[in-house]
Amino acid sequence: MKSIPTPPIPVRERHRQLTNAAILDAAFDLFQDAGLRATTIDQIATRAGINRATFYLHFKDKNEVAAALARRLVDIGQGQYRALAELSNPDRAQVRAWVVTHMAFAREQRMLSQTLVEAVSAEPGFAQEYLDYLGRIADLRLDPLLARVSPERRELLRSKLVLLQLMMTYSVHHLVSQELRFPGGDPVDALADMWWNEVFAPNAPPPQD
Repeated sequence: MKSIPTPPIPVRERHRQLTNAAILDAAFDLFQDAGLRATTIDQIATRAGINRATFYLHFKDKNEVAAALARRLVDIGQGQYRALAELSNPDRAQVRAWVVTHMAFAREQRMLSQTLVEAVSAEPGFAQEYLDYLGRIADLRLDPLLARVSPERRELLRSKLVLLQLMMTYSVHHLVSQELRFPGGDPVDALADMWWNEVFAPNAPPPQD
């Protein structure tokens, strides 16, 4: 059976997509160099090879650009939580190893991690979108964890998974993006304990006599 060919993208739509991508790529480079707050719309437009009027045809302000960039991190970060869900009856050491890997991923994506938090703070609409996204991650990527508990406990665990993801977002921002000193012991151990205690330990088999 022959496949139906995909219709070509209209020239105007293709041009719109290319301009949109140019703006995002320009913002990515500028945010990497100077950060969101110090970067101006004029700088983004100049780097993208457009004028301000064209910029405003695509985005209302640089916060909306930041939200669009943050969606890139959201898209590529799903695998981190899929890896956590694939752990089968892990011990604390395995959960800690996952936290270390997650932090390393955030360090690689440092600029996008910082942009994500700034976009959440600046754009209430995007903040709700991100919170809804965390709920979908719980349902779609962490569903093996939800399946481990009874239906009566599932909604509570889902809420915990959303909050734990939110905690990871801000922990990454403070510890990795801002490089703040943690006023206590190793935060990785603390983060691993939180995931272990709230998600895995309640379902671990009882100790043998």
